[in-house]
Amino acid sequence: MPEKNGIFSKRVSGALACTLALFFSVFFFINCNAQNLDIKIDHKDSRVSENIRLLLGDLDHSTNRAELGETIADAIEKGANVYGYYDPDYQWKIVKNELRILIKASEPVSVTRLDIQVLGGAQSLPEVENIIAKTAFKTGAALNHKDWENLKNDLLLALFDAGYLESHIVKSEIRVDVENLSAEATLSIDSNEQFYVGVISYSGTTLDTTLLEKLLPEKSGSIASRTHLMNLHKTLIDTQYFSGIEFQTQNSLDDKNRKVMNVQIMVKEQPSHLFEIGSGYGTDTGPRLRFNWLQPKTNNQGHSLENSLFLSPENIKLETSYKIPTPHPLNNFVRLGVKYENRQFDDSSSEKITTSLSQYRTLGRNWQQNLKMDFEHELYEAGNLATEKVSHWVPGASWQYRKLEKGRDPQSGLKLWFETAGSTRWLGSETDFMSLRSGVSWLYSFTPTQQLISRFELGAVITPDIDKVPVSKRFFTGGDQSVRGYAYESISPVDNSQQSIGGKYLNITSFEYSYRFKENWRISLFTDAGRAYNKQDEDIKHSIGTGLKWLSPVGHIKTDLAFPVNDATTDRWRLHFSIGLPL
Repeated sequence: MPEKNGIFSKRVSGALACTLALFFSVFFFINCNAQNLDIKIDHKDSRVSENIRLLLGDLDHSTNRAELGETIADAIEKGANVYGYYDPDYQWKIVKNELRILIKASEPVSVTRLDIQVLGGAQSLPEVENIIAKTAFKTGAALNHKDWENLKNDLLLALFDAGYLESHIVKSEIRVDVENLSAEATLSIDSNEQFYVGVISYSGTTLDTTLLEKLLPEKSGSIASRTHLMNLHKTLIDTQYFSGIEFQTQNSLDDKNRKVMNVQIMVKEQPSHLFEIGSGYGTDTGPRLRFNWLQPKTNNQGHSLENSLFLSPENIKLETSYKIPTPHPLNNFVRLGVKYENRQFDDSSSEKITTSLSQYRTLGRNWQQNLKMDFEHELYEAGNLATEKVSHWVPGASWQYRKLEKGRDPQSGLKLWFETAGSTRWLGSETDFMSLRSGVSWLYSFTPTQQLISRFELGAVITPDIDKVPVSKRFFTGGDQSVRGYAYESISPVDNSQQSIGGKYLNITSFEYSYRFKENWRISLFTDAGRAYNKQDEDIKHSIGTGLKWLSPVGHIKTDLAFPVNDATTDRWRLHFSIGLPL
């Protein structure tokens, strides 16, 4: 036993040492540039130091000293003024390859008087009063020009969303008395009159009027909002019915003498057939090829037909689905489908034809529900056991909540999901079973550059005999999205000949710390743990590793290097490639 512990300790220590060495080697390499000066700024307010550093950018060691002095002076003035520090005393010098800037401690200018006036119909609008009450820019606070700009933008956006579409700033002024460290701010906004939605009409489409009305966020007579127009534009694009959308607005008075905004929506319909071919590579799938054929509108009721083919060494999938809005094409629809799928699960396999009927609904904000009834005909092989065949009905349901901050580098996010499916003997199954699976992923940022992504997943198949449950309903894990350091779905219980056969239970845990060292680049350290198992005493697989992530316009493109650390059967490292959202 002591010998086994010694081997385990050496493996863990070796993997950890390799991971940390790679992490810091990458960090050192990407931050080293012999021609650029390292910059160290000493100021009591870290926001000022960071702002000045951003304004300075990359400075070349060979830059003329006079020119460098002007650059530093300009950056300090702009960077410090933003946070209320005016005319700061400072010194700078270059020591070897480091620029050192020492800024003398001083007190920031404080806001001694704040006068905000909203003229017109929105004088007592609750949203405006709430923004003014909660703003960080207030009397007694240090002068912060970013807070001042945020206050103005928040007020205008609130007015626009409340229907005051002609709102504009009449006066915006800050008078600074540097000697007395005081500032007086004045803001005056004229909201004018409130607008209401007038006549909304479409041109350029043969879609049924009833369907088009379901896409409108607001009806005639409701308060007009620019946000609603932006949301409507996104909704129309997301339906895939249209390739071009243009709004024309015209203001008028209604029969109640109110200002109304009439909207003419001019659309260009998609071609009747859309084709898409894609290829890629991932360590879970290997090389992959995808073909998609979409008929976005088969009739004026908005029905659509989609055919797709997916090919990879581990998975072949051919699918046809017919979508019927009931009545909303994005938030409430029914889908009829037929799918053929051939999957390889390490040492097991499944060949399945599925006929399905499903209903998709949006439940409030960020929640989706999918209810389905599938009829499956499956041939499966688990390990070295004989091929089994089953034809059965499988009802199922899933719910998902996702909230992720927009942008290339989201700073916060949360994803929750739960799914279940099952069958019984009287539905054609060889045994009664119910599969339950749920997970949560959380993205939290300590600072704009440092963040943590944590992930937890649990699963269970409730059945008296797991050996009679089809392989496609059992659990396998390992790979890019679960336990890195292991091949795709290679972790599961094994039979007497050490062939993977799939498990009754599943648990996965992952923690990943990342640091953004460039605008669209992050490096990371992570640890994963998980298992698919039948008995509680089966081993949990652990891994640690480091990664590099490019925050591309189409998603995060990741390269991860992972090392198993608690597995006597392997000591190989594994490289993982993936692309997608952080949650």
